[in-house]
Amino acid sequence: MWLRGSAAVLAFCVMAILAVGRTGAAAPTRLIVVQNEDANTLDPFNDGVNVGLGIGRAFYNGLFGFDATMKVRPVLVTTWAVSADGLMYTFHLRQGVTFQDGTPFNAAAVKANFDRVLNPANHIQKYGLYHTVSGIAQVTVVNDSTVQMQLAHPSATLINNLAHPSDGIISPAALVKYGNQGIATHPVGTGPFVFESWTRGDRIVAKKNPHYWQPGLPAVDEIVFRDVPDSTQALAMLKTGEAQFVYPLDPVNVKSLAGQAGVRVSSTPSIFETCLLMNEHYAPFSKRNVRLAMNYAVNKQALISTLYLGYAREMRSVVGSQLDGYAPVGTYPFDPAKGKQLLAESGYPNGFTATLWLPNDTFSQKEGVFLQQQFSQIGVRVTVVPMESGTYDTNLYLGPDKSTSQLILFGFSPSNGATDWALRANFATAAWTPALFNASFYSSPKVDALFAQADRTTSTAQRNVYYKKIQMIIFSDAPWVWLGEPLDIAGISTRVSNADVLPDQTVQVQDARMH
Repeated sequence: MWLRGSAAVLAFCVMAILAVGRTGAAAPTRLIVVQNEDANTLDPFNDGVNVGLGIGRAFYNGLFGFDATMKVRPVLVTTWAVSADGLMYTFHLRQGVTFQDGTPFNAAAVKANFDRVLNPANHIQKYGLYHTVSGIAQVTVVNDSTVQMQLAHPSATLINNLAHPSDGIISPAALVKYGNQGIATHPVGTGPFVFESWTRGDRIVAKKNPHYWQPGLPAVDEIVFRDVPDSTQALAMLKTGEAQFVYPLDPVNVKSLAGQAGVRVSSTPSIFETCLLMNEHYAPFSKRNVRLAMNYAVNKQALISTLYLGYAREMRSVVGSQLDGYAPVGTYPFDPAKGKQLLAESGYPNGFTATLWLPNDTFSQKEGVFLQQQFSQIGVRVTVVPMESGTYDTNLYLGPDKSTSQLILFGFSPSNGATDWALRANFATAAWTPALFNASFYSSPKVDALFAQADRTTSTAQRNVYYKKIQMIIFSDAPWVWLGEPLDIAGISTRVSNADVLPDQTVQVQDARMH
């Protein structure tokens, strides 16, 4: 029977209501995010890997956070004040917020988190960021909604450091229940999603927090973070709609998405840099001329044009060009003849052998093969060893007494958006792994002295003078083989908004909406 006009509209509405009654509420919205490795841990203060730090935003809020351009914004803090000498910060906290286990968020919870990371006996990975760099000496509860941080020295980057994704405030009750180790797989924060499950090497499932404090969020019912190292598989998942957000997108796959209905490609500047770490405790690399030879051996422009397909720029400092404090101090041209000469002068006329560790994702393995070919031109015979993400991270963070590394394909971005962290975390003697990220075991008294001078000034301009000097010394010492500064390329469903890759290469998808 056909109905016309208002009768048809009325009949349609009645049938729609009946259909909802039969089937229940609308189907839940699920956002599937694909990355090329698994998280290492879901304990934010104990993580140094971008994948896990980005995923952690689903479960945790920090005192501060970043917008899509890494501009700092308050989150669990509402207002704050700084003493005239720069040594006391007073933070007023957001009220009416609870952790996902029902524990109230308050000043005591903030203190419990920072007491944990600041206790060296706990061996928490971000001890260096909050104690050494930020200079936090003591955290004091003033009242339920006010907390103070006493610093040992002025810190120009404290607020940036508190916006770092490692500053995910954990439920004190969960810390007691699960302990320092157990919290790694049982995240409990104040964030928009509740942890559901983690299948190692496959997926992390996050369910909507029905009691989230921010009105209108989360806007999806579930986020599934998938670990898919194979770029071809990741591309297929995006094309078929099985995934709605894929990062990183291999540059070689960008063209295949041209004209693909329902998919857009996002390409944005990053503060990430890729390099080769050379372990200076491995005999050849203790010699500066050998490290210089390794730099002259690599045709960076060929790397950028063939592997990155132009979606990168050549490094001209160990600091990303998007950062305040960046100084373009130089680059090493492709000159294999000079590389051979430097090796001969260093006592290696026939070259030497070395092992290269790298992650097992498709792009990293292609980069490893490229570098293997480049180094063969100067007689350095490289064995490429791809590693699953957990194994790679474990080996990366071994200290100088345990590490057997020789070459490591490495990438770094300062996830607090600050030049100081980009430099200090990788080149200070105090940053030798496992304390921070200096897995080259580079040490320069001049550099360490300049870090100390930078600590003693509150002038941004003067600090940048010190940072430029540091960048110049590091360029001369060549502890890394400088490679590229890639763009962030992601494939995103046109149904998805408010989902981003930040310049530090962490994903921020906890506020995503699906249309």
